[in-house]
Amino acid sequence: MSDEEPDYMSEDFLKTCTSVDVRPGLQFRRETERRHRLERQREEQAERHRVQNRPRHQLEAEHRDRALDQPIDSSNKGFALLQKMGYKPGMAIGKQGDGRTEPIRPEVKQGRGGLGREAALQAVQRRKQEIRARAAERRERATSAAEFRRRLADKMADRHVTADLMKSQRVCQQLDTKIGVDAPADAWFWPPPLADENAEEEADGEEEEPLPFSPSEQLEMLTDYLRRSHLYCIWCGCAYDDGDDLKENCPGSTRDDH
Repeated sequence: MSDEEPDYMSEDFLKTCTSVDVRPGLQFRRETERRHRLERQREEQAERHRVQNRPRHQLEAEHRDRALDQPIDSSNKGFALLQKMGYKPGMAIGKQGDGRTEPIRPEVKQGRGGLGREAALQAVQRRKQEIRARAAERRERATSAAEFRRRLADKMADRHVTADLMKSQRVCQQLDTKIGVDAPADAWFWPPPLADENAEEEADGEEEEPLPFSPSEQLEMLTDYLRRSHLYCIWCGCAYDDGDDLKENCPGSTRDDH
């Protein structure tokens, strides 16, 4: 036998062959496990980076929640006064002992809008719910001759309402923009943008979804928003100094009142 050729029957050659695992698919499984391990490491690293680089407002909220979760102790002056009057931790306040047991948690205001605008937006939402409830009630009632005449009268009145609505939209855009509001509370609170020819060609054949509110209902909500948020009356044509001034000198919130 030549020295260059291995002895396939020798003991050393057999040991070398049996020490190497050449089962089919083993290398593929190892490569898959390695990729999965690397992917888990990348995900864990990304999660640590996300936790360490949280936004400032999130960190402030977490610090605030931790501070609020701490029980008030005798170092608080208000709590010390309550203790002198016989209060013990866990008791409800009030003469009858049926009041609050925990302090009121503060609500941090977000955004640039004033407090009056936030209250006005909440009032708009409540008014929407009321209008939807009234519309549902009208649909449930059977159509009668009186209801038919009322609808005809509403159509005639909408001609005057449309003019007031357009004026209110222009005023709302001017006043909102003046206080730094970038977008209307509802799309129809401001005048619709002017459509150019290219936009009209792209939108050709697409029907615009109608608003769920009639012009009179839109005017009702927009008037309430202007009065609450800006103390403005479109029929008086001016903004008032405060709520009391508005109540005393403005005849009302409709055209008929003026």
